[in-house]
Amino acid sequence: MSYRYYLADAVFVAGLEADATLLDGIHEAVNSPAFPLYLGRRSCPPTGIVSLGIRPGTLADVLRQEKWHASEHHQRRTRVKRVELPFVRDAVNAGERGDIIRDLPLSFDPERREYDWRTMVHEPAVVVDNPFGVTDAPPPGSAHEPMTLLEAR
Repeated sequence: MSYRYYLADAVFVAGLEADATLLDGIHEAVNSPAFPLYLGRRSCPPTGIVSLGIRPGTLADVLRQEKWHASEHHQRRTRVKRVELPFVRDAVNAGERGDIIRDLPLSFDPERREYDWRTMVHEPAVVVDNPFGVTDAPPPGSAHEPMTLLEAR
């Protein structure tokens, strides 16, 4: 017996920071794939566009300028004007501290798969505008006030 977990209707924005030639090649390959694209399993194809294009600037700056890609239904349901989204990246310097997880593939051999450790760094949240927001979000760390959502109606 095995247990598998799937996310339904999830939206993620992932970014790459690299040499312009490499980014151009990846962008072209994603937009004209030789084989169908899938997210982890062949039964999980992506919906919508996969590449948002190539943008100048550092990865952090570009992601902080990106609009919110959640569905309109989710944006309307969220109701706050500004939304904080988590920003997690791989460590690029040896001294960076973060969460250490063992999921970096070393071998894809089906009889002996091996994984190495990698460090994930949690950056300050990316704050995006909600075009359907009607109320201000409570300040970070403040007490949860469920009645504020009812007052905005």
